[in-house]
Amino acid sequence: MALTVGEVMNREIFSLRPSESVEDALGYLTVLGISGAPVVHAGKPIGVVSYRDLLAHRPGDTVRDRMTQPPITCGPEERLEVAARIIAERGVHRIVVVDKKGRAIGVASSLDLLRGMTGVPSAHPASFPHLDLATGMTWTDDLPFDLEHAELAPAGSGVIVLIRGGVGVPERRVWAESCDDVRARLTAMMAYSPDEPQGLKDILAHPVGLRFRAAASSVSRERKEIVRSVLTDAVRAPRRGNGNGRLRRSGV
Repeated sequence: MALTVGEVMNREIFSLRPSESVEDALGYLTVLGISGAPVVHAGKPIGVVSYRDLLAHRPGDTVRDRMTQPPITCGPEERLEVAARIIAERGVHRIVVVDKKGRAIGVASSLDLLRGMTGVPSAHPASFPHLDLATGMTWTDDLPFDLEHAELAPAGSGVIVLIRGGVGVPERRVWAESCDDVRARLTAMMAYSPDEPQGLKDILAHPVGLRFRAAASSVSRERKEIVRSVLTDAVRAPRRGNGNGRLRRSGV
């Protein structure tokens, strides 16, 4: 289960400039399928604007005229329940996540927080590419480990990461591998073949709370480096709770 805002926030932040027109802002929100966005100047949030704000009968035709300010913000280390209480008390639907210098680095919606608190994987609009700057890869959302969701994985070479979590269970990466066909490999994993490596068989024997994320890459060396990077970051991350599973990898 996610514990902090940084684990569930959308890092592919879309923001508006205060000088943009209301008409343009409405168009952006419609195309992206989102209901609001932070207003940012010089990298720092100065307000938040929603569909309701933009459609309200207020004077002025720019985002600055319609935005709600100041924005509700928190750091990525804030606990989910604290952030949820803040937006509930303020009657808003999202909180802007800022770094120590006050720069916007993400947005967490009320739904993101609820999903994190109940152990449900966060999902973000499909129009946002889920680019991980640390690895340079574009990943899927964390998806349930089942055949239905395997169809959403890339059909081609790439990287698979298995994650175990859920209500009351700290989330941790338990497997990563490079493969020639992500979708086919996930389907094979779900068939639970006795030919799988022992470490993976141990993981697949207990699929409750298991999820996956995947990224496409046609470059074998790049995929192997990504696997190493993902697992190195996971090993360095502090353990939470009583999870004692070992991190394993394949295809390196």
